[in-house]
Amino acid sequence: MLRYSVLRLLMFFGVLSLLWLLGLRGADQQWMLLVLSALISMVLSYFVLARFRQESAEQLAERVRRRAENRQRGPGAVQGADENAEDAQDSGSSGPTADPDGRQPTSGLPSPGRGAEVRPRRQDEEYR
Repeated sequence: MLRYSVLRLLMFFGVLSLLWLLGLRGADQQWMLLVLSALISMVLSYFVLARFRQESAEQLAERVRRRAENRQRGPGAVQGADENAEDAQDSGSSGPTADPDGRQPTSGLPSPGRGAEVRPRRQDEEYR
């Protein structure tokens, strides 16, 4: 899709340059230069860039199809993938470590400090 957009822009600037070289340079002709460049490049890109436009449309359709499939599977499928990735990352840790003050072992996370209230996060609570 990016390729198609870049090619459209290049075609516009190419037509703009060609019209400028043909004599549309005056201050009173700037609007006409821009409008003609847009119209000519639009018509040219419709025919010349048809293959790239088709590829872009197919990529967009594929994205929409994947999103629809993920939506049908429900939020649990996507959440499960995130949780699996977190579990895989956590399994690489060396295990519980002792707190510097000699308190109970922690999960390898830094201590919140003295006087800080620590409460477990509920399942339905968002992470902030």
